[in-house]
Amino acid sequence: AHATQFPYGRVILDRGNHDAAVSQLLAADPDLIFDEKSGSFFKLILTKKKWADALAAAQNLILDGSPGQLATIRSQEQNVLLSEYINSYGKDVFIGGADIVTEGVWRWYIDGVAADQFWQGDQNGAPVGLAFAGWKSDHPKADKGVIKFKKNGEWEADDPNTW
Repeated sequence: AHATQFPYGRVILDRGNHDAAVSQLLAADPDLIFDEKSGSFFKLILTKKKWADALAAAQNLILDGSPGQLATIRSQEQNVLLSEYINSYGKDVFIGGADIVTEGVWRWYIDGVAADQFWQGDQNGAPVGLAFAGWKSDHPKADKGVIKFKKNGEWEADDPNTW
């Protein structure tokens, strides 16, 4: 399973009435949620996929003409929102963070490409700048290159080849 995000600026930006457009999209898809603070939509996809396949599937999901991406979690508030949403389905899901390019350099994947770094190192590492990170206490572990978002809201480093 994975959490797909439709980031701010891609969906409904060109529509005249923001609130009506958000309401219309949410009414059309009961599995969609909206984070007002970030302006992002999120949708949980409940299929078993390896991380790279989930990354591609998220990009192939279209909302209002805009492609999705695996979720990037930028704040505690967003982490809580997604935790509540995901917990209602009872599944752990992949999100869009990985260190598969360089061990210990954790980056968010945007449009399928490693982008801004949010964490440096393993469980003894630290956030980069003011970046948010929701790791469980003994994570991330070395040689586990992607993030599995746990139902309780904690992040766990996982093998990209698992389901």
